[in-house]
Amino acid sequence: MEVFVPQFGEHLYTLAATGIKEKEYMFGSRARARAKMYEIIDKKGLHVIEKYEDNHFKTYVCEGGIKFYINRI
Repeated sequence: MEVFVPQFGEHLYTLAATGIKEKEYMFGSRARARAKMYEIIDKKGLHVIEKYEDNHFKTYVCEGGIKFYINRI
C-alpha cells in the first residue's frame, strides 16, 4: 500500500472494489486513485457502465456487478 502523510488541508482517498479480489489502495489525490482504478479495469478487460457521485464518494459500476469505490477520508 502506498503511504501518504497528508499536509494541513489535504485529504486521503481510498480505492476499494467488490465483486473481484483486489486489495484496497490509499492515495494522496483522487486523480491517482482514479488512474489506478482504470489500470485495474483495463487489465481485467472491464468497462464502466454506470457512475454514481455522492459529493466525496464515487462509485463506478462495471459489468457483472463489479464495483469500484473512491472515497475521500
